[in-house]
Amino acid sequence: MACGTQHPAVRLVDLHSGSSIQSLTGHGGAVLATAWSPRHEYVLATGSIDGTVRIWDIRRAGAQIGMLDREDSLGLYYNGLLSDGKVRTRASAKAHDAPVNGLTWTDDGGYIISASHDSRIRVWDAATGRNTLASFGPGIRNTQLASVTMFTSPVGLTHPGREYLFWPNESEILVCDLHNGDIITKLRGTGAAVAGVRGSKKSERSVRNRVSSIVWRGAGGTGGSSGVVMGGANMPGAIFSAHLDGQIRAWTPGLEGPDEDDVDEEDFMLGARDGKARKRKALDDVYKSLIGQKITFT
Repeated sequence: MACGTQHPAVRLVDLHSGSSIQSLTGHGGAVLATAWSPRHEYVLATGSIDGTVRIWDIRRAGAQIGMLDREDSLGLYYNGLLSDGKVRTRASAKAHDAPVNGLTWTDDGGYIISASHDSRIRVWDAATGRNTLASFGPGIRNTQLASVTMFTSPVGLTHPGREYLFWPNESEILVCDLHNGDIITKLRGTGAAVAGVRGSKKSERSVRNRVSSIVWRGAGGTGGSSGVVMGGANMPGAIFSAHLDGQIRAWTPGLEGPDEDDVDEEDFMLGARDGKARKRKALDDVYKSLIGQKITFT
C-alpha cells in the first residue's frame, strides 16, 4: 500500500506485517494523492501540495522515473528525454500551479489524469508523459484539501478513444469526454446546495451535500479493473456517490433490450427516459437478489 501523509515522503507499507518497507523521497510537501498503474503493478503516480506529479518504479533503487510537466505537449522522445532506450528525468517540472489532490489512471493504463486546486484537470499520455492539452473549461470546482476521488469509464463501456471522466464537482457529478474535456451531462441529486460561506481569503463555499466520494460498481463485481472502478468487464453497472448530507446515491445506466428503440451512447450511459420505469424495475430486482431488500433510487 502506498501512503501519502503530511510528510513529503511516500511510504510503502506491507499489509501483512504492518511495517514500512520503502520510502519514496522527492516531493517538497505533503502528499495528497497516490494511484497505482493498472497495467504495471510496480508503477506508482503521486501528487503533492507542491504541484508536482512524480512517477515511480518501486523495483528501482532510486525509484523515481519521471515527473509530469504541464509545458510538455510532445513527450519524452520528442523533447530529448528518451534516447537509446534510456530515460533522463527532469530536474524540475510542475504538473499544476497549485496542490495536486487527485490522481487516477484509465482502466487500460494508457493515460494518467491529475486534478489540482488550480481548478484544472489534465490528461497525460502514460507512455511518454505528454500533456494531451485536454481542456475541461472554467466550470471545474476543486477547493477541498482532501484527496478527490475521480475515475474514467471502464474498458468496454465506450469505444476506444471516447472514454468518459467522472468528476465530483461539489454537489454534482460531471460526466466529461476524457480527451477533449466536453461536459456530456451532469448528475445532480436533491437537497440544498449551499449552506453558507466560510471565512477565508477566497470565501470558500461550504457545500452541504458536497460529493465526498464516488465509485463505479460493475454488475458482476468481478473483472480485471483496479481502484475505484470495480467489475469493469461486467456491464451494466452503477455509480454510487457519497455526500456530506449523509446520503449515498445510486446512479444507474440504461439497459439495452430487443424491444427498445436505438439510443445514442449518452442515453445508454446515463439512462434513457423512455421505459425508465421498466428499467428501474429490472435493476431493482437485481439489487434485491443481492442484498435482500429494495432500493429507492433518487
